[in-house]
Order: sequence, then C-alpha cells, then structure tokens
Amino acid sequence: MEPPRDRSVKMEKFAKRAKIFYTLPFLFSILYLVFHFDLFLSILSLFIQKISTLILTPNPLVFFLSIILITYVSFMISASLDLKLHEQLIIIFLLANFIISVIILVLGLVGLLYFQNVIYIIFTLLIIFLFIRVTFHKDNKYNLTKLMYQFFRATATTNNALITIFSCLMLIIPFYGILMPDLGWDALMYHLYIPASWIKESSIHIPSATKYGNLKYWMYYPSNAELLYSFVLLISGDDIFVELCQFFHGIFISLIIYAFLRRINVKHEISVFSFPITFTIPAVFLQSITAYNDLMLAAYLLCSFYFIYRLCEKTPKYWSIFTSISLGLLLGIKYSSAIYIIIIFLISLARRELRSRRLCFIFLGSLLFGGYWYLRNFILTGNPFYPYGLKIGPFIIFEGDVDATKYLWLFEYKIQPMQWFLLPLTEEKYAHDYAGFGIFLLPSLPLYCKLLHELKKTSSLYKPLTLFFFLVPFYVLLVWVIQPFKFTRFLIPALSIIVNSTLIEFSLLQYNLEVHRVFRNWMIMLILLALLTNSLYLIFKVHPLEFETAIDYLLNKYS
Repeated sequence: MEPPRDRSVKMEKFAKRAKIFYTLPFLFSILYLVFHFDLFLSILSLFIQKISTLILTPNPLVFFLSIILITYVSFMISASLDLKLHEQLIIIFLLANFIISVIILVLGLVGLLYFQNVIYIIFTLLIIFLFIRVTFHKDNKYNLTKLMYQFFRATATTNNALITIFSCLMLIIPFYGILMPDLGWDALMYHLYIPASWIKESSIHIPSATKYGNLKYWMYYPSNAELLYSFVLLISGDDIFVELCQFFHGIFISLIIYAFLRRINVKHEISVFSFPITFTIPAVFLQSITAYNDLMLAAYLLCSFYFIYRLCEKTPKYWSIFTSISLGLLLGIKYSSAIYIIIIFLISLARRELRSRRLCFIFLGSLLFGGYWYLRNFILTGNPFYPYGLKIGPFIIFEGDVDATKYLWLFEYKIQPMQWFLLPLTEEKYAHDYAGFGIFLLPSLPLYCKLLHELKKTSSLYKPLTLFFFLVPFYVLLVWVIQPFKFTRFLIPALSIIVNSTLIEFSLLQYNLEVHRVFRNWMIMLILLALLTNSLYLIFKVHPLEFETAIDYLLNKYS
C-alpha cells in the first residue's frame, strides 16, 4: 500500500496540474483580444451606440419599468410566505411570468391587446397590492432592499472566482444576442410571427400562413411562450429583447437545481456551481440567445418536479397553488408537455403523502392555467392536439391533418450520437437543433449512474423523493423516444440534471480534503473549457453568415 505522505504529495501535484490547466482559457482569451483588438473596439463602439439609442427612446424605458413593477408585485406576494431566499426568487420569477401571460391572454381574447391597456393593468395591480400591504401588513417582510441585500450577500460569500467569470459570460451572451438578429427557422416562422400577428390585430387569433412547410398548421400550437414574446414586443416596441426571455429561463433552470441541491443539504459553496455548469451544455448556451421555447419548457418541467417534491414534505397549502401555476405554464408550451403532465400525475398519485383531493385541485388548476390552447383547438377542429393525430396502439383517438412520421427526414441528424459531445468543435453551420451535449457530460454521465446506484444501495442516502427527482432524465428520454421529432434541445431537462449530479458527488467528497481539492480543480478546468468552447462557437460559427460578413453587417456595411 502506498504511504500516506507519498499519496498526499501525488494528490498535491495532481491538484496543481489542474490549476495550471484551468488558467489556459484565460491566457487564450487575452491573446485573442490582443490580436483582434481593433475588431473588439469596433463591436464595443457599435454596442454602446445601440444601447445609447435604446436608452433615449421611450418604449424600452417603459418596458424595463413594467418588468420592475411586475417583479415588485410578485415580490409582495412571495414576501408574505415563509420562504428561503432561493425559493422566494423562484416564486417571484414564476409569478411574474404568470402575471404577464394572464394579462396578455385576457386582453387578447377580448380584443383589447393595446400598449396602454397593458400598462393600466400593471399599475392597477401595483396599486391593489400596495393598498393590501399598507392596510393589512405593516411589518418589514416587504422590504425589497433587504431581499437584494440577502441575495448579494449570498453570492459574495462564495470564495470562488468562477461565479464572477460566469457572471461576465452571462452578460456577454445577451449583449451578443442584442447585436445579432435571431435567424432561427422556428423563431421567424412562428415564435415571433404569431405574437406579431396578435399585436397587429390587437387580439389573440390563429394567424393565416402559407401551406409551405406546413406553416399554417404551426399556428395551432400551444402558445404560452408567445404570450411572453407578445408582451416584450408590445411594450418595448422592438424585437431585440425577446431573446432575453429564454436567457432568463436558462438561469431559472440553474436556480431550481440549486434549490434542490440545498434541499438535500449540499452546501451553498458547492450548489452555486449549478449556474455555470448548466451553461456548459451547448444546447442550453445556444438556446439562451434564441426566441425558441425549449428552455421555458425545461424550466417549468423542473420547477413542477421540484414543487411536487416540496408538496410531499407536508408543506403549506400555498405550494399547491404554485404547483398548479407551474404545471399550467408547462402545459401551454408544447404538445409534449401534456405527456409530462400525465407522467407527473401518475407518479404523484403513487405517493401516499399527497392526498387525492389535493392532487385533483393541482391538476384541474393546471388545466385552467394552461389548457386554453387545447380547448380552442378542440372547439375549432374537434382535436385538442391539432394538426397532429393521437393514436394508442391501433385505436385512433383524434384524427390529424399532419402525419409527423412522414417528415422525419427533415429532422434526422447528420452526425453520429457520439459526435454530439464534440459538436461545438466540429459543427460549422447555424443549427440550434444540433447543438450537442458538450464535453462536461462525458465525466458527468458515469458519476450520475454511480450516484443513482448509491441512492438505491445506501440507506442513509436513500430517499424516494430524491431518487424520484433524479429519475427525471429517464422520463425525459421516454418522451423523447415517443415523439417523432428528436432534437438535442428536447433533452435539456435531462442534460441539466445529469451534468449537475457531479455536485452531489463533489459534496460527498468534502470530508476527504485531498480528493476534494483535486476534484474541485479539475471540475473548474472542465467548466471553463466548456464555457470557452461554447463562447467561441457562438462568436464564430452560430451565425449563418460567414464571420467577416456578420461583422460587416454589424458595422452597417450591409442593409
């Protein structure tokens, strides 16, 4: 057996080696900036010019003010509840999206989808909640400054430069998205076309579209994401902010995973790694700057699972309302959401901690919040899942005009599955659908399998609810296999959990200081390499134009 001292020296060398390696991305970035400094200055000056133009126009100011007011209303609701900081942030984000969606949906259905009406409703809500606060609640729980102080204190106490690096990268991503237009097929064909049509007609309706590519059928899809896009387009008067919707839902995914890790007693210093780790996945990284809806689906799916997890712990009744809202927002994103709802319902039904009456309330509430699109399609066509049919074995439940299996050739991958890991290094074409898994998944997958085995084998670690949450990737994979269109971005909920499972293994090693330090250094190196790879892919390869042409476009050399 190797002497302890020799082993300690080896571990020290191994840790130092990793530390040297994870400084390489910084050196590479600095060298690149030095050699392309003129290009960097051109883009920076353009960005400053564009931002200054936005600040001087009234609509963006009103947009940001509206977001602040809605966030404050959501804060006042959450402040009356006994919640920890991270759970309060989850509830604030969820309620803000819910309030925006309901405002746009109600005004759109009555044909009053106008700028001034949205503003009137926001101010009315603010006045109502301020009145309730002044009249019934006079304590200090509604101090937004206190919440912000707690948030910054929680992040500042993390002795890790990685969080600062992550914050800088996360600022760069939406800025780049503002500079570059979203030319994704789905974004242009219906994610942005539908809300633009609603705003033009001041009502929610099924827009007319050509038969080319079956576009006219896409207008029947569930449109909760388009409700958010409608709000952004209507209030800001510009389409440059719509990509921020997906970006913030990406952060929301990280926050939910952070909350779950804290729930199973993983330390804050370790759990906070969930934010950069989630964005190491190329599919998440690229989706965060698009006007698609895949990060929204992943966020509400994981949020619903987390709320069900909390409900099983005999939590107060208000968690049932939040679960209904989360499931309702999920149901109205995509048709595949309905399959997830059924899976969640069946698993919840098997839990003894949840009463049948409470479950019925939750799922009926989700139908109320997210079932409008299905009801509309059923009234108009007799099929809630129009244009697709629904078959169970040989039995046809609903007839559809589109057979999805006939269009599989459009969605077949041009690469082999094992190449998904290295796709940011090899793929040279604009494709949000082929974004890949990322290099961080390679070490994460065996650790995830090991963790599942330990959760089942070790009685001290085994909790049915914990295992239930970590089986989410299998549920996602099941739905991915069932549906005909198989894109990497559909696996984002599964990928997010798998890559973050390394943090639990990291937490289990905290009492073995030598191994813990080595694991930490190599994990940081992999995270930085993955983020750097994604950044370079974003800057050089994600746009359909050649890079030089894209820069010329930015510098206004092309109309």
